[in-house]
Parts: sequence; C-alpha cells; structure tokens
Amino acid sequence: LAMARTPGHPQPLAELAAMFERHGRWGDAVAAYREGIAVHPQELGFYRDLSRAYLKEGNRAQAIETLEALLERAPGELEARYQLAQLCLEGGAFTKAMYHLRVASDTEPQNPYYHSNLAFPLFKLGDVDGAI
Repeated sequence: LAMARTPGHPQPLAELAAMFERHGRWGDAVAAYREGIAVHPQELGFYRDLSRAYLKEGNRAQAIETLEALLERAPGELEARYQLAQLCLEGGAFTKAMYHLRVASDTEPQNPYYHSNLAFPLFKLGDVDGAI
C-alpha cells in the first residue's frame, strides 16, 4: 500500500484496490480503500467502494457504517443513501430504511426507485395507507 500512496493523487490507491477486487482479495481491497480514505478523505468514491468490499467480505455492519460515514460528509449523496436504505431493508431496520428513502424521495421526487421502495418499510411498520 505504501507504494500506491501518492500525495494529492488518489488514483493509484483506487487502481490497487480495484485490482484486489478483481482477484477476489476482499481483505486487501478493504485495506486499500481504508488507506484511500485516510490519505484522501475528500474522495467519496473510496467510501462507496469500501462499503461494497465490506459486503463482498460478508461484513454488512461495516458496510452500513461506511455508508453512514459517507453521508455525514456528503448528505446529498442520494445513491449512497439509497444503498444504505437497501441494506437497512435487507437487515430489517425498517424505520432507518424509511428515513433514508424519505430523504431521497423528498430530495429527488421524480426518481421512481426512491418512492416505490418506500412502500415496503411503510407497510412493515403498519402504515398500510401510506404504503399504498
């Protein structure tokens, strides 16, 4: 990883991490993405990619935590918010999923994915009228 660390240039670390992913070396990919965040915290792609690598590694909790960290830095990242909502839905965290889908739907009401996916957590939480 030290060889890929180039001050001011996130690309070498991103390429190294992507190479690890292509070879199914999820632990190494996680380490490279974490290094990318440490050296280039403004590069939001490292957070998204780290979350994906954590999922491939089977670490859902860390994937969720990584997306939450991304949203703390950039609350307007709707794709990350949607991904987080999907992970929450899959894990049964319906209130949390509903929150993220509402924020996304309110921010971008023309996006049918945000609105249509909101029905499931509403239904699970007992708001049948809201789900319809």
